[in-house]
Amino acid sequence: MELLQCPECGKRPILSSLEPEYQTMKYFCSVHCPIGDWKSTEELAAADWNRRVREYKEEAKIRVVSFESEQNDHGDYYARDVAKTYTEKLEAENAALREENAKLLAVAEAAKELISNYWNARENGRLAKKLQQALADLEGVKG
Repeated sequence: MELLQCPECGKRPILSSLEPEYQTMKYFCSVHCPIGDWKSTEELAAADWNRRVREYKEEAKIRVVSFESEQNDHGDYYARDVAKTYTEKLEAENAALREENAKLLAVAEAAKELISNYWNARENGRLAKKLQQALADLEGVKG
């Protein structure tokens, strides 16, 4: 018997068996559709798996039709209101993120300037020491 794929992930089902103690088995997806009755043969387990997949798909169709019907009952106004609400919420979140990003960029620029000043001061300190040494050497030559 041809086994249907898992309706959630598309994987092939796995046969699980409680043999030899119970002489029962069933097919299941390791992630989805774990339910089902234990059967006495592999063929019955396969038929049970395929039945569960078909039922699952049928329930999914009913949920989609129900959702579409609900949307049609409320009309486009409901969909527009929902879209507008989410759009406004996302725009507000986006504005807050832009503001936070601007603050972080300002902090990064300040840190960059501090690091640059540190290295400049460090280099200037080295130059000052070299100048002092050169002046001391000149004084030694002069004297």
